[in-house]
Amino acid sequence: ALQIADHATALQGLWALHGAGGLDDALAGQLLAHPGEHVRTWVIRLLGDKGQVATPLATRFAELAAADPSVTVRAQLAATARRLPGPQALPIVRELLRREGDLADPFLPLLTWWALESKTLTDRATILEQFATPAVWQQPTSRPQVLRLIRRYAAAGNRDGYMTCLALLQAAHPAEHAAALTALHQGLTERSRGLTEINSAGLYDAVATVGAQPPRTARLEFEPLTPELRDLILKSWREQPDTLRTRLALEAGLEEPYQALLARLQADQPAARTIEALTILNDYGRENCLPRVLP
Repeated sequence: ALQIADHATALQGLWALHGAGGLDDALAGQLLAHPGEHVRTWVIRLLGDKGQVATPLATRFAELAAADPSVTVRAQLAATARRLPGPQALPIVRELLRREGDLADPFLPLLTWWALESKTLTDRATILEQFATPAVWQQPTSRPQVLRLIRRYAAAGNRDGYMTCLALLQAAHPAEHAAALTALHQGLTERSRGLTEINSAGLYDAVATVGAQPPRTARLEFEPLTPELRDLILKSWREQPDTLRTRLALEAGLEEPYQALLARLQADQPAARTIEALTILNDYGRENCLPRVLP
């Protein structure tokens, strides 16, 4: 496995060595410097499949994420980071996100997100420290990940998630607010609304008797938004009451934007504005809007 003249033979030797239980940390450290990219890739994979590696090897993985010239190796590092605990995985993610040349790669950005997303709940404080900074929004490789983080934490539907969203939004440059609010709105709409009743709907009634017991329903409850996040959404809507911010405000359950939307239906305004209001009310209207909507 250590010979460098024939990379294919070295790789076969690595597989044989691993199968025999002979791939220890010392040898793995040497093989991580092997000139064959597939040898390095497989060392990373075989070590990472255990779910945790020794601290020196985790440090070496982060160094490879920063400096290895092979996109194959970097892709495996991202996949392996998904399997490792947060303290070992997030330094790898951080270094991968500094490789701006990988932004156009069809796989690496999403592989890196896969690793990052797996730590959103277990390592929230570390992620917040790493990503809730203005500088991150200026990095082309990190910006899409911050937007995904906002969406992910909003979809979690709990206080910790909302607080993290608030911190990420507050770190954004004003030019990024629209994209950040779009991610927030998408995440909030992805919170569980609860599953509706699931039954056979007559599909099997011809061949089996449906039991009389009531069907079970699964339901995940989400918490209301924190006052701080609601205030940020309301402030943004007051500054620019466009469709995005109106929908976001209604998703947050804010009353002032809702009443303003109803008021549009009585004002003398272009038909397009009325249609826009009706379209939003189609998703967020309450029963009390019917007397204004129907005319």
